[in-house]
Amino acid sequence: MIKILAFGNSLTEGFGLTREHSFASQLERRLIDMGYDVKVINAGLSGDTTFGGVRRLGFYLSEMPDLVILELGINDGFLEYPIEDIKNNLEKMIKDIQKIGAEILLVGTKIPKIFDEIDDNYCREFENIFNGIAEKYNLELSHDFLGGIAGNEKLTLPDGVHPNEKGVRLMVDKVIDNVIKILKKIGAR
Repeated sequence: MIKILAFGNSLTEGFGLTREHSFASQLERRLIDMGYDVKVINAGLSGDTTFGGVRRLGFYLSEMPDLVILELGINDGFLEYPIEDIKNNLEKMIKDIQKIGAEILLVGTKIPKIFDEIDDNYCREFENIFNGIAEKYNLELSHDFLGGIAGNEKLTLPDGVHPNEKGVRLMVDKVIDNVIKILKKIGAR
């Protein structure tokens, strides 16, 4: 059995949803339906930032996952934390994951347009963090996790940001090809 660690914030955790509708659960069901023998561990924590992720990652790495889906940073962006700090924290987590030999899928995102009070230059710099890190560490990158979801009332909870069950299904759609590519690389089936 392949262990996949879904490590992130409320988007991974399934904020406002039942456990069965969370990202981790929907991803696991999709992969099992495709014939993969996997267990997806939900390590999402609502409100988490890259700072918090650095502190709690070690506990989950003790599970010795084969693949880590790293989905952190959007809360840092909402709070306009320094770009360099976000980048450094993501790189620290990537190095820790690589030490145990796990593959990594980096989940990038953009700051949704509904947060129009955040400076456009900051938003561009934030988005570029993920592209730069993926290139530097030769990682699989899933782009714009919330694209088309945030601000769409048919795909979100009433807050307009957190995905509902349909929105989570779309998030799974966005990463599934990357996940399968990594699973094939490590010889899973």
